[in-house]
Amino acid sequence: MRTHLELRDRSLVDVLDLALRFMRQYPKKYATLSAAVILPWFAICCVIGVGIDWVLAWVVAIIAGTFAQAPFTLLASRLVFEDKVPLSSVMSDGLRAIPKMLGVRIVQTLLVTVGLLGVVVASIWVGSVVMYAPEAALLERMTPGASISRANRLVGGSSGDGLLAFVLLLMLEVGFVLIGEYAGRSLLVDLLQINPPESMWDAGGSWLAMAGFWIFVPYRATARFLAYINLRTRAEGWDVQTSFFALAARAKDDEDPAPISRRAA
Repeated sequence: MRTHLELRDRSLVDVLDLALRFMRQYPKKYATLSAAVILPWFAICCVIGVGIDWVLAWVVAIIAGTFAQAPFTLLASRLVFEDKVPLSSVMSDGLRAIPKMLGVRIVQTLLVTVGLLGVVVASIWVGSVVMYAPEAALLERMTPGASISRANRLVGGSSGDGLLAFVLLLMLEVGFVLIGEYAGRSLLVDLLQINPPESMWDAGGSWLAMAGFWIFVPYRATARFLAYINLRTRAEGWDVQTSFFALAARAKDDEDPAPISRRAA
């Protein structure tokens, strides 16, 4: 067992920073996967928004975005543990996981909806409890029901961290949408001297805001995976396990070959 990053108990802020640095280590793989996954969905949502209605476009984006995160979760998980990660296998495994992910998302949506029947705070808490269900389904090969139970057990001992991660990622997602709208509009008007699209507040959306939403998807998947790894490190001692594996490998490399030499003599 060998990893390409140090497994240790980290704060959530450290995890979010690590996700950005981790993506910067593999820019080509993330860019290639984004071109294959993000660009088509971004184009589809913009066509729906311009041609039909932006509200429908946002509904499609939110639903599709939950599934579009799966290939990036698989990519991040393999980059942590493997030396060579062919993107073709990531894409094929992501496609095969769609039925399982659909089941997980349906169960998650039902649970959050039940929480909304009470108060908003309850739905946020339920969302935080089951937020790592996709990772359990994808990486631990669990059924939708088992993945929900697994996510609940993982977050159970650190419910405060799970709630904070859920809220921060949600705030960052909204922030990226706003950055896409305002920074993109400023870039078009002030630098490129191009007429910007109608404001998202007037039309219900714009391709600038939609770009901010989809740009955030790879980071969200990577940050959530690393937070999941952090929880497993804390709960299951992955840092200790990897240390023992490293010591065992080092001891094997340092074995004295003298007995073989003496036999040869």
